[in-house]
Amino acid sequence: NPSYVYSDPKIIEYVMKTNWKNWVKGERFFDRYVAVLGRGIFNVDGPLWKHQRKTASHMFTMRFLRDFMSKVFTEGAGELCQVLDAIPRGQAVNIHDLMFRYTLDAFVEIAFGVKLNCLTANP
Repeated sequence: NPSYVYSDPKIIEYVMKTNWKNWVKGERFFDRYVAVLGRGIFNVDGPLWKHQRKTASHMFTMRFLRDFMSKVFTEGAGELCQVLDAIPRGQAVNIHDLMFRYTLDAFVEIAFGVKLNCLTANP
């Protein structure tokens, strides 16, 4: 079975929304990734996928984006400031690492409701 990877937003909308019934991951994909993805939205097809997509889409309303995401990123920014304040003056800082951990913490909490606390953990 052929596999396709798309980057054009119009094609992605067509495959994921407009004509989703004709684009399936299939049994081979499911079997290969079930141990990691389970029976979640990223690994199922058909009515189960549609139900999970509809459920997940409610999570990304404007109110959710405004309230929860703002809260998560604001709290994370406060933690980032605390980490930076604790670094002795003149000491080198790997800002890329700190920003990566800040972003990872935020996105995992938003997507899965789990606090990783990578930012405050000692690297």
